[in-house]
Amino acid sequence: MRVRSAVALSTSVNIGISVFGATAGILLARALGPEDRGNLAAVMAWFVIALVVAEVGQSAAVTYWAAKEPERRDSFVAAARILMISAGIVVSVMGMLFSGTLGGGDPDLTNAYRVVFLGCLANALGAPVVYAMQ
Repeated sequence: MRVRSAVALSTSVNIGISVFGATAGILLARALGPEDRGNLAAVMAWFVIALVVAEVGQSAAVTYWAAKEPERRDSFVAAARILMISAGIVVSVMGMLFSGTLGGGDPDLTNAYRVVFLGCLANALGAPVVYAMQ
């Protein structure tokens, strides 16, 4: 991959992830309102935990192996994406199953949890490319 293509791809993925994260954050904050800031903090804490679990250590692994063996970078990214999508599906399904419990019966809060757990899948699609670019 040429440097210009690598920069364009990295920029595109980073912009996409940033736009998705900002949009989700705005939607969550507006849905929950100012009186539920504690709930928003809890939702975001669960999101971070879910991301770490669904990542299964791929940030460090892909970054290391892509730097060590750049000629095999594409295969590392593809393998990480498959692994992260698989883990992301499991985490998202589990999150969907427990969103009602975490939301305590509040429909807006339950939907907020659903949004962030679906975010694990979006992260699984783009993050391995970002890791390889590091």
